[in-house]
Parts: sequence; structure tokens; C-alpha cells
Amino acid sequence: MFNILSIQDLKRTGFSKIKEMLKIDQEILLQERGKDAGVILDMDYYNHLRECELEMSLFKAKADIANGNYSTDVQEHIKSLDNV
Repeated sequence: MFNILSIQDLKRTGFSKIKEMLKIDQEILLQERGKDAGVILDMDYYNHLRECELEMSLFKAKADIANGNYSTDVQEHIKSLDNV
């Protein structure tokens, strides 16, 4: 569950409020006029999520290679990117 911080509160309290909230939770949901506007993540948590994303990409690439779903021809590869 996200801690919620309004943009107005952020303007009023500054970065000290963010530091305080990140001690409690790894994520802060920013809201502007009651609508979700962004997310602030603890740096360690962000790095963990990024590492998971990169590991998933590596897993998918290895699966593509194992299934023969790749090309060594540069022009063919560029053409395939146009279809994405």
C-alpha cells in the first residue's frame, strides 16, 4: 500500500517529508488535486525493481535464442523493429 503525499503538501514540507515517509514505506504516491501524479521510490527498492526488469529481459532473450527466434542479419533486425 502506498503512502500518499499531495503535491501541495510536498511544496509546503519539502524533501524532509519525503525522507520521513520513505523511512516507513518504500513507495510514495504523489497526488495532485486528488489524482495520481507520480511515484517516489526508495533508491534501494528502485534498484531492486530495475534489476528484476533486466533479469526478465535476459530470461526472454535466452528463451528467444533457444527457440530460434532471432536474426543475425542487421537489415532484417531493423525491419523487424519497424513492425513492433
